[in-house]
Amino acid sequence: MLCVWRVFKVVSCRIIVPEELVLSRMDPPVSIEDFVADPNSAGMVLQTIQTIGQKELKSFEQVRHVTLVTEAFCVENNLTTPTMKKRRDAIAETYKDVLQSMLANQE
Repeated sequence: MLCVWRVFKVVSCRIIVPEELVLSRMDPPVSIEDFVADPNSAGMVLQTIQTIGQKELKSFEQVRHVTLVTEAFCVENNLTTPTMKKRRDAIAETYKDVLQSMLANQE
């Protein structure tokens, strides 16, 4: 699951929760916690997204920053509605420090 956060339409940030099923099929299988803790994982995910995005997105739509997190966006933690729509305000508040860090790194 991911949340797209675009600030002033200048930078496109992603907060991504890795899919456990995908990680379990890696060779060797890896847990979400280990994948998120690996300093190379975010760069690998960003590179993959940018490679795909170069073919399909305009330059201003390109992803610039990615942060991997372990906590799923769900109703229980109030990050989604019962119909699984993302609560952007709640996500922004929960990950305020992460978003500020991504924006600070754009300079």
